[in-house]
Amino acid sequence: MTNLVKIIVAGLGTVGSGVVQMLEKQRGIIEKKANCKIELVAVADIDASKRRKLSLKKTSHFSDAMKMLSDTHANILVELIGGSSGVALKLCKTALGKGCHVVTANKAMLAHHGLELAKIAEKSNCQISCEASVGGGIPIIKALREGLVGNQFSKITGIFNGTCNYILTRMEKTKEGFMSVLKEAQKLGYAEANPAFDIEGVDTGHKLAILSSIAFGKKIDFQGIHIEGIKKIEFADISFANELGYKIKLLGIAKKTSKNIEQRVHPTLVPKNSILSSVDGVYNVILVKGNFVGNSIFIGQGAGSHPTASAIISDIIDLARGSKLPCFGRKLKELERTSTAKIENHVGAYYVRLMVKDKPGVFAKITNILKKKKISLKSVIQHDSRGENIKEIPIIFTTYDVKEKTFMDAVNAMKKISDIIKDPVILRIEQNL
Repeated sequence: MTNLVKIIVAGLGTVGSGVVQMLEKQRGIIEKKANCKIELVAVADIDASKRRKLSLKKTSHFSDAMKMLSDTHANILVELIGGSSGVALKLCKTALGKGCHVVTANKAMLAHHGLELAKIAEKSNCQISCEASVGGGIPIIKALREGLVGNQFSKITGIFNGTCNYILTRMEKTKEGFMSVLKEAQKLGYAEANPAFDIEGVDTGHKLAILSSIAFGKKIDFQGIHIEGIKKIEFADISFANELGYKIKLLGIAKKTSKNIEQRVHPTLVPKNSILSSVDGVYNVILVKGNFVGNSIFIGQGAGSHPTASAIISDIIDLARGSKLPCFGRKLKELERTSTAKIENHVGAYYVRLMVKDKPGVFAKITNILKKKKISLKSVIQHDSRGENIKEIPIIFTTYDVKEKTFMDAVNAMKKISDIIKDPVILRIEQNL
């Protein structure tokens, strides 16, 4: 790149403001490490108050990001508008088409349109860089594409969403219900006003799709990921999991099998002695298994103004230095179209909580179904009513490894038992972490 790098920033929310502040505050050290001058040419945000708060005298201000792109000359566009399509996608496609590098934290856009953007970037001989799209300040993409690039990866497991991790941590500590803790997280700014993408597991799915593509050299496949959120988790499940020696975490898991790639997102029982169990609050943790390096662990703040801005600046410095790495680690023609394993073929252990009528013989009906399906029980918790006037009691059990389709057939048979009052709560268990 030239001795002068001109940057424009679209979106001045939490991350965008952090990027601008870091560029100004750390300019000296950034320029030394990039070995060039850095100029913030323009910023864009529809909210004029956000632009005014930054007090940038030599920087042009725009309300329209597309107009900023057309009216300025820049080497790098930093896209922080968000959203899988709309203005963000149009802006990035236009910038790449005219030979302007793109740095983005937009995991949704990359999960849905990453291949399309990579194609434009290749044709224009420019870059789309996305370190900030996964793990906030954790340099996980750099690790996979550079530091560990000599390895063949077999598995990626992680806590990728700080909002969900905070909610589950608070539920455990306060013994409060999901909705109560969610409202608290919203007041503290850890959860959005509309938290659907977080609590339904979609955000984790976006991030997992990106990492899977890079790690396994395959075309990105967000649609193939099995996704479940945490809304069904109650404190009772957290308590019973603890009694069984586990903690509940929302995990993203990508695993290479003999035939394809298994990709899934769901709340999971994790052994208490696992590193994943010890990472609480808004922090993220990612475990990567390579054939030569073994297990590598990455822990840090997965979101927020400064951690994410740190990742954005890292990409800017790399581009200023002339680094040219494909967004997904390989050129498009080298990415394989590998099928994603169907969840019904997953083999693993399960946790089940049933609410049943407090009467004799109910458990015998349940075990009879499991016996017919050749499903072995590993542990059982059955609390009696202890003389109290209670009409329903919980039955909790865990299984040894079983194929998901077989297990779900058994669960569907259990639902027909009239003594089972509510739909079962079913959670997968991960032992080998």
